[in-house]
Amino acid sequence: MTPKICLVAALALCAAAPASAQALPESLPLPPQWEKEISAAALKFSGQPCAGEYSVDRAAGRFSSAQFAEAAASAKAFTQDLQAFLPGARVRFETDSDHLTRFALLDTVLPLFSQQERRADGVYTLNCSLAPASRRP
Repeated sequence: MTPKICLVAALALCAAAPASAQALPESLPLPPQWEKEISAAALKFSGQPCAGEYSVDRAAGRFSSAQFAEAAASAKAFTQDLQAFLPGARVRFETDSDHLTRFALLDTVLPLFSQQERRADGVYTLNCSLAPASRRP
């Protein structure tokens, strides 16, 4: 398991609602359409294109808005802690606290993007590693 995948797994576990501990995320096959969606979301959110290492995980079950909001708050706290341990890295985080949470780790040797979406059949986590930002002279 690469460091990027370990970090993404930590984010997914951190964001899992306490009531859904039995429903740990499972990896899903990556259809080409999802790769395109992840790429578009990552570029729009982070300004950097995906460079590979795509993955999709799903925590099965019906999650309420309150459960998702609680998970989003936990994920936000985790990203703030992460920023403290990675000086010089830039962390972007946004959530609507209902259906969508986005996270990007930028300006580091392991740039990555992760998006969690609450859907009718579970919470999906879409991930990719990002291309390093181009250095300006």
